[in-house]
Amino acid sequence: MSEHEPEPESTDPDPPAEEAGPPAESGAADAETLADLVATGTLPAVAVDFFTGLPRWMTAIAGVAVLLLLGAGMTLLYVGLGDFLIVLLLSMITAYLLDPVIDRFEASGWNRALAILVCLGIFLGFLTVTALLIIPYVVNEIGQLTGRFDQYVEQTADWVHKLQIWVTAKTGIELDLGISELIRRVPELAKGVPSDALDPVKGVVGWAFGSTLQAVNLIVQWSLYPIFVFFFLRDFDGIKSFVFELLPFRARGLVLRHYVEIDTKIAAFIRGQVLVACVLAVLYSAGLLIFTDIDLALLIGVMAGLLFVVPYLGTILGIALGTLMALLKFGLSIQILKVWIVFAVVQAIEGSLLTPKIVGDSVGLHPVAVMVSLLVGASLFGILGMLLAVPVAASLAVVGTTALAWYKGTDWFREGEQDAPTGDDLP
Repeated sequence: MSEHEPEPESTDPDPPAEEAGPPAESGAADAETLADLVATGTLPAVAVDFFTGLPRWMTAIAGVAVLLLLGAGMTLLYVGLGDFLIVLLLSMITAYLLDPVIDRFEASGWNRALAILVCLGIFLGFLTVTALLIIPYVVNEIGQLTGRFDQYVEQTADWVHKLQIWVTAKTGIELDLGISELIRRVPELAKGVPSDALDPVKGVVGWAFGSTLQAVNLIVQWSLYPIFVFFFLRDFDGIKSFVFELLPFRARGLVLRHYVEIDTKIAAFIRGQVLVACVLAVLYSAGLLIFTDIDLALLIGVMAGLLFVVPYLGTILGIALGTLMALLKFGLSIQILKVWIVFAVVQAIEGSLLTPKIVGDSVGLHPVAVMVSLLVGASLFGILGMLLAVPVAASLAVVGTTALAWYKGTDWFREGEQDAPTGDDLP
């Protein structure tokens, strides 16, 4: 009997082991599922390390807390800094654009501070010369356009009257568009329009320098712009490293992967689409100034080019405005054909040379995503929202891609995969 007594003692620990069995099996299943996602490339291994390092409830609470803190911090910045935040963001964007150039200078043996001063001086000098050349021209064109308003109205009325006569002669139908009544009321309507609306330059200057305090505030804000750009460029790599070092070790791999993807998308957009838009602005403006005699040729060309950040939006608006200005000034004449030829030739250059050489096959943001993000940003936060629209859209695209890949890799999504129809089966 004593020989058999040790047997019960050896089996006593078994029941507790069986009770602890289900959690162990569940944890093994979870680990196996995550390992499968890593093996198939659906979920990066660093994400597994991050998410399995904490309980799910703690991860969820931490995520919500981080989002709330970020939201509160951004709200405080927006309310506290106000218009000054635009200067700060423009400084960051300028530093982001010039940082690769500074890195090349530094790699070739230049002192970083000296390289920043040289590049920043060239950049600011270019902006100053461009402003001095463009602003007087635009002011003069707008003034002439305002002075020719009555002439344009009379020409439009004459053209519509001839159209009415032609329709009546061809169809026998008396067509009355009410133009004569509209022409009679134009002077009366014009009197009720504020002078600033007819002269937007005067309105902008009046708003900017409406008071001594406002003028001083505006000058101080923009005088800090080059200073901010200099320090952002000087400490750009240090700032990135400092923020990255604040992250927990388990999260750094996943954050780094997302950061690289977001940076790639933003760089593809800025160094691709934005550069193409700037070149198109120069080509459109030169073409309209040299080959046409329409008013506001420079302004229309610059606007058509810069709006090309949303592909073809600027071209469509430019053709419409150019045609309208040609109609107002010359009526149905060869000037309209000249406007169309300018846009057609520049579009041919863009499609055959600029986009393939500058943008290439880089995958940036979808045009619809750019358009929607810019519209939403402008409607919510104005100019500030437009500045933040593209980086936010790029970040959401990268995070959304990872979340979608994880969702498609779950057992719940893949259950019944062999018998399920595909998108190609839709009628």
